[in-house]
Amino acid sequence: MRLSNATTHFTRQLAANGCCLHTQKAYVPDLRALARWLGQDAALSAIKPSDLARHLISDAVLRTSDGSPRKAITINRTKSVCRGGRSFFAFCVESGWIMENPGPADPVVACSANGPVTAAGSNARSQPVCPLSSGQQDDYPEGS
Repeated sequence: MRLSNATTHFTRQLAANGCCLHTQKAYVPDLRALARWLGQDAALSAIKPSDLARHLISDAVLRTSDGSPRKAITINRTKSVCRGGRSFFAFCVESGWIMENPGPADPVVACSANGPVTAAGSNARSQPVCPLSSGQQDDYPEGS
């Protein structure tokens, strides 16, 4: 399955799931940017976690067309397209087009007064990844 075909199926599925039009339209530019960055005819099975990690820290994600920084909310939405859970790549796994989600997992779901709270509900003080903390870590492999 090619990225462009999977994108079409994904946006149709969002509509079939009853996602509001705003949500459907929000995914399209992020998926198009990913397709441009990887190559329109990229095979889903060839996309590696390191490819997505590099994309998520590229100017294609972090900057607008005029070079100014994108707003954090826009960057976070773009990251959500690629991450685990309810994302484009999770849809591709569920559809049987790829075996594993190449998107980086994001275990932090909320921040509490005591620090980040993981999906398991425990505080993760040893690795401050809360976007509100000064020690935010990136979700990409070392050396990339």
